Amino acid sequence: MKTRLSRYVGMLATAAILAGCGAAGIGQGAGGGDTRAEQNRLILTIVTGEGVAEEASAFAAAVAEVSDGSIEVKVDNTSVPGHGVPTYETDVIKYVADGKAQLGFVAARAFDTVGVRSFVGLHAPFLIDSYELEEQVLTSDWGQALLDGTRSAGVVGIGYFQGPLRRPLGYTRALTDLAAYQGARIGIRASDLTEMTMEALGAAPISFPPGDASGLDGMEVHMGILFDAKYDLGADSLTGNVVYWPRPGVFFANAEAFDGLTSDHQAILREAGQRAFTASVASVSANSAHLFDELCSRGLKVTTAPPGAVSDLRAAVQSVYDEIEKDAATKTTIDAIEELRASANAPLDAVECDAAAATPSPAPAVIDSPIVGTYATSFTKDELAASPHLFDAGEINDGNWGELTITFELNGRVTFTQVNAIESSSTSGMYSVSDDHIVMTFDEGDNLGETFSGRWSLFRDTLTFERVEMEVLPTPFIVRAWTRVP
Repeated sequence: MKTRLSRYVGMLATAAILAGCGAAGIGQGAGGGDTRAEQNRLILTIVTGEGVAEEASAFAAAVAEVSDGSIEVKVDNTSVPGHGVPTYETDVIKYVADGKAQLGFVAARAFDTVGVRSFVGLHAPFLIDSYELEEQVLTSDWGQALLDGTRSAGVVGIGYFQGPLRRPLGYTRALTDLAAYQGARIGIRASDLTEMTMEALGAAPISFPPGDASGLDGMEVHMGILFDAKYDLGADSLTGNVVYWPRPGVFFANAEAFDGLTSDHQAILREAGQRAFTASVASVSANSAHLFDELCSRGLKVTTAPPGAVSDLRAAVQSVYDEIEKDAATKTTIDAIEELRASANAPLDAVECDAAAATPSPAPAVIDSPIVGTYATSFTKDELAASPHLFDAGEINDGNWGELTITFELNGRVTFTQVNAIESSSTSGMYSVSDDHIVMTFDEGDNLGETFSGRWSLFRDTLTFERVEMEVLPTPFIVRAWTRVP
């Protein structure tokens, strides 16, 4: 079963906040059947290189709500080569600047690769180290004004999406002090500032293809991608009390297209950006915390930088500050963040694994439940695509349809298999049952390290599953009912 658990959790939280978007959603004909309204609707496309377009989808839903369906934003995360290309974010900016799409979404860090310096201060190393401080910075008047700096790249900043905090993950060593960085190959996402920072720490920055961490000694990473790409498997440790910087995202528009809109349409897009940001503030930190617990459960080791180590790291990157503060606007931003940091007194968002969470509870020796047995179901790829339960288009892949079986054993083991003419897969792990609730934690196969949970119901020999709010159960479990195999 091919999944993107980190995205599921984020989308569940965002969907809960944007629940009011209802009937005016993407592609639902929000004109209410009025032909004239259909003809007058403004249709725009937003492109992103993200494998699952959570942020772009949240913005599209917010636009539908704010405009009462008069503006439709179509999400496109396939036209620009995405997560297999290290420069995908830069490519998205250029794609929109060239007028190939009206809207785009990327992480703010990427704008310095196209000459935009306005966001550099947001990523000054070891400066913004908590979600509280990040929110205060991005909602300040001067933080909002930074969006105007994108015009030099041919685009117009519309709004932010609060991003996760990025931390050090060590592979061949624990990245807990300055000595650990000397000569280390550290994986990064393309950004001039990120490269400068790693070089100042004594490391070699490597802009690597997403999903391929081979040959790296460590990387800068956030919880979502750490869990999703399973970078933690085989890693030495995550440094829990060091935060490099946040990863805020930016919604933006082609400058010519935006300037050609009416003032009302421009205002709608900006208001939608604000609503998407508000949703992200609530979802991103909760998502990161949830995923961190899951990472601890599958064995992530978290280390702590010793006293004075963070100060040594900050001292080592003083040359980075000296260089970026040559730009007067960037220095003004950094000074403002420092002042806000001092007044807000927001503590660093450190993480550590709870002792109980770090060691998965063993399953009982015998599962006393009628669910024990083997069940089968089947459906085509088209039937999967038509399911109203899909999280996103990323679930429509050849590992999620065909002939499926699931076996619940008396000893607490669960095994899932899938096969069709194109692909086959299998995964297994432990499960536990409490009344009508089931939790499955996979320790082998395609879903190694992932946990799924929800409700189950068995009537005679027919087994069905149901999602529970804020829990994760992939769509293949619920496309059709499962029948007990004799």
